[in-house]
Amino acid sequence: MMEKSLLRYTWVHSRALQIWIFVVVVASMPIYYYSLYLPKMIVNGPIQGNGFGAPTDTQTFLQIRVPFSEGLTGAPIVLFQGFELDRTGMLAALCALYTLLLVINGWSKLYINTYKGKSGERVLRRMRYEMFDRVLRFPVWRARQVKPSEVAGIIKDEVDPLSEFIGDAFSAPLFLAGQALTALIFLFAQNELFGILTLAVIALQVWIIPRLRRRLLELGRERQLTARAMAGRIGEVVQGIDDVHLNDTSNLARADLSNRLSTIFFIRLELFKRKFSVKFLNNLMMQLLSVVYYVIGGYFVITGRMDLGALVASIAAYKDLPTPVKGLIDWDQQRLMAQQRYVHAIEDFAPDDLMPAKLQDPEIPAERIEKIDIRNLAYQDEGSSVRLEDVSAKISVGENLALVSEPPQGATMLLELCGRLIGPPSGQILIDGEDLRYIPEAVVGRGIGYVDSGVFLPGGTIEECLLEVLKNRPIGPSSRVRTEIEVSEARLSGNSEFDFLDDWVDRDRISASTDAALLDHIQRTTRIAGLRADINEIGLNSRMRADDVERVQPVIAKARNLLQEKLAGAGLERLVEPFDVARYNAQASVAENILFGMPVDPAFAPQALAGNPVVAGILQEAGLRDRLLGLGLETARMFTEMFADLSAASPLFGQAGMTPERIARFREIVTRSERGGIDALDDEDKGELIALSMSYVEPRYRFGLLDDDLKQKILEARNRLHDTLARFPETKVIFNDFETYNPSMTIVDNILFGRIETNLVGGRTRIMAAVTEVLTELGLSETAFRAGLAFDVGVGGRALSEAQRQKLRLARALMKKPDFLVLNRACAALPVAEQRSILQAVLDEAEDSTGGRPGVLCAPAERSHAMLFNSALFLEYGRVSGDGSPKNLVETNAQFAKLVSG
Repeated sequence: MMEKSLLRYTWVHSRALQIWIFVVVVASMPIYYYSLYLPKMIVNGPIQGNGFGAPTDTQTFLQIRVPFSEGLTGAPIVLFQGFELDRTGMLAALCALYTLLLVINGWSKLYINTYKGKSGERVLRRMRYEMFDRVLRFPVWRARQVKPSEVAGIIKDEVDPLSEFIGDAFSAPLFLAGQALTALIFLFAQNELFGILTLAVIALQVWIIPRLRRRLLELGRERQLTARAMAGRIGEVVQGIDDVHLNDTSNLARADLSNRLSTIFFIRLELFKRKFSVKFLNNLMMQLLSVVYYVIGGYFVITGRMDLGALVASIAAYKDLPTPVKGLIDWDQQRLMAQQRYVHAIEDFAPDDLMPAKLQDPEIPAERIEKIDIRNLAYQDEGSSVRLEDVSAKISVGENLALVSEPPQGATMLLELCGRLIGPPSGQILIDGEDLRYIPEAVVGRGIGYVDSGVFLPGGTIEECLLEVLKNRPIGPSSRVRTEIEVSEARLSGNSEFDFLDDWVDRDRISASTDAALLDHIQRTTRIAGLRADINEIGLNSRMRADDVERVQPVIAKARNLLQEKLAGAGLERLVEPFDVARYNAQASVAENILFGMPVDPAFAPQALAGNPVVAGILQEAGLRDRLLGLGLETARMFTEMFADLSAASPLFGQAGMTPERIARFREIVTRSERGGIDALDDEDKGELIALSMSYVEPRYRFGLLDDDLKQKILEARNRLHDTLARFPETKVIFNDFETYNPSMTIVDNILFGRIETNLVGGRTRIMAAVTEVLTELGLSETAFRAGLAFDVGVGGRALSEAQRQKLRLARALMKKPDFLVLNRACAALPVAEQRSILQAVLDEAEDSTGGRPGVLCAPAERSHAMLFNSALFLEYGRVSGDGSPKNLVETNAQFAKLVSG
């Protein structure tokens, strides 16, 4: 349970720092007092001449005596006699001492503020870690009820302002109270009336200001809750953005956000009004008292009841007094608001059913699971008519069991209970005789592989997604050496002392001690899950890993020749137009022909080439700029005529890579050119035409606008660009070379070394197959697979298709060689035949941690696939209706037979 009081939480976790700050604050008070007292000594002494009756008179400076020694011995005990100084020397010495005290006083503030910041950040770091730790201990059904964006907002943003208060929690009131008390004592010492007046005003402030700020607390709470709800709503919209577009609810979402922003605006407006009204009143009270000081103090000086030095020192002390007094009042306000913010933040992290921390202890060894025993299980989810009643079943490692139910949600619910995703149920699920609820995650998480049809995945590459399931605790150190202060601060902040950058992959569990063995295991796992072909295809369309380029470089020419031979042998040589430095490639755009390579600098990307100043100069020198303007103008005219009578919803816009807005823009340019010629166009219009001409591909557009003379000028511009870039100190473009592998291009484009015929149906599919054959024959097939593993799956795996995400989830479960596989409608998005193939591969080839067959507990998405299993359990409306081999159940249970045959 997290501590309810923020002050107590701060004291418990930063006691040592707070005590040290207390010592420094107390030590700084005498210095602060003397910095107030010295102006009086300077004015009354050297400036007014008190104690300097004659020009030759001197006074003692810096004499050091033992405190209270005169009362004990009858005479003062002098430790240092000091220096005898005349009036000018005393002025210089006192000013120098005053300067030194100001520096020391400022340094003490710097030191205290630094430690306050350190204390605040350390406690805030602990608080955030504890909150996240509690989120990880939420039962899954509890975690599904919270909004991820709200939880992230609380941990990231809502508690962030607490850092400043945590640092000030004890040191600020102590420091400010010390300053205020010192200044107040000094005022009483100069004149009792000054002290009484000041004390009265402070008492009035302390009484009235907090009462005026009560409404501020309520407004602060309303702002916090409203902002949190807004963050949750924004997260919902972003997560379900496809639904917004599909149902045209974007304007509803805008109105919703506008309403929420309006509420926050008026809350903050009222908060600002009240906040600054209180500030105005506070400042006014202190400033009016300064007028009283001048009136009464001036009168006392005139009547001789007070010397001028005492008045100047009193006014100086009073000027310093509002700051600590105001600081104390502000601190109390911050304390109340911080406590309120803290309570509202932690209340979402303290559910009654929080998982005990010991169940996630990383030191618990992973034990092999031999048997799952379901006994008299009963469960009904809230708001659902589906229920389970008195369900019992057993499965041992190496066995497989299919669950078939009517309705199908019953089997799904049973497997979710086995995965601790819902619950808790009545009855028991025993793992080797121990209740599942009390078994550590180190046992269940490593021994059971759970796969459902959900498609959410952690971000990162495919390889990182696969290896993450093997990262349960650090196995070995990384190349990075953590500093002692990093380790110490992690320990003092109550954070995990594990280094995220250590080697976490548990190779021993999967018997893969080398990188080659690990890659073999990944290949085997992804093949069983039906994902290997997808990864290979992704890899072919990706850039090769840098360490693989060195392997491919010596054979790249051979690979390209071999591909050409295969295409020629199959009569497919016309599928590809190869790159040739002396020829214009009709399948590539004008920009790609000029570039003849892959850009390293984004400024030389084909889509940016029209606006590149280096290219612009080359086009002008080659006499190509005017020709490209003409090409762009004719292309624009063709497009405007082609789309003249089409609606904005026509699919032809997408096929041509155009938009209605861009066609309208071309129409304006064409109209202006017809009125005044191409010279009448401004630079923006000409830039638009150059960009359009750069994207021109004759086989795609078929406008017949590229003649041989224009192609020859483009080749001249290509040569000029190559010569120009060769003089640059940095590589801007990697040019195409038949003998060289281009790391900026994809694997398939490198082997292809050309462009596929644009209008040939199925051409790319046949080319991909031929490239795969080439890589296999040369022993380089792993390079494409490794490149595919480096593909980033995006947030939640959205860069993959739904089918690929489901297969990747299955591969993740297989990666850790679990003792039991729980397949809950896994791969439901796949075609039925592919589901069957993958399920058969899992039953035949999946391995557990010992190399044997894992137990498989499965609710197949296609119920006919239950016939693949050795045994089956049939549920009708939550009750067991039959069990045994699927063949026997077909013969003895008509309802089961009907379901698995359909």
